[in-house]
Amino acid sequence: MAEEYKKINLHFKKFGFYPNNAKPFVTLDIAENNNVIDLQRRIYTTFMNKETEESNGFFTPGIWKPDIQLTISFSKEKLPKAVESLNEINLPFDGVLDSIGLIEFHPAKQLFRIALK
Repeated sequence: MAEEYKKINLHFKKFGFYPNNAKPFVTLDIAENNNVIDLQRRIYTTFMNKETEESNGFFTPGIWKPDIQLTISFSKEKLPKAVESLNEINLPFDGVLDSIGLIEFHPAKQLFRIALK
């Protein structure tokens, strides 16, 4: 599947914050990009197992929005420092999605990565 997709230009526009009483996390939001949405939809429908999937809906096409999770989580006491640090970064900026892969969590471990053409 990765071989069918060219590298995708991205435009990073803002930071996001997901509140959580114990450990919030921060994301970097990507401007709307039909190529990213199409790739995500294709991955989702190809690998979704309707018989065993736990339907939390977070990554369902139409619900999911492109973002990059910058932190797994951190204590809420560190939130002011995180905001201060993020405020130092000049937005917007551009980047490129040049590969896709699979990461196993806790702890984070890259299982594989495939370059887009």
